[in-house]
Amino acid sequence: MSGLAFEGEAPDGAALAARWRSQLEEARDVIERLPPEESGRCVLGPADALCKSGPADLDRDLAAGGLVFHSGRIRGAFPTIRG
Repeated sequence: MSGLAFEGEAPDGAALAARWRSQLEEARDVIERLPPEESGRCVLGPADALCKSGPADLDRDLAAGGLVFHSGRIRGAFPTIRG
């Protein structure tokens, strides 16, 4: 077999590359906005959920103090028994 087989139409390589570059640029923008002293920590938003804010919302969330930077495991190291 000399090529790849796709279920349906083959993806457009140029469009995928453009999307990838756009996502990398957005990730760089997010990283630049986060406080450097919090590097390596998990960023949590409301209700201790993973922060999914994009660059536009991140500044607002940071200014409002709505983010938590967590250095350990979410929910701690001990197992939780739920009944």
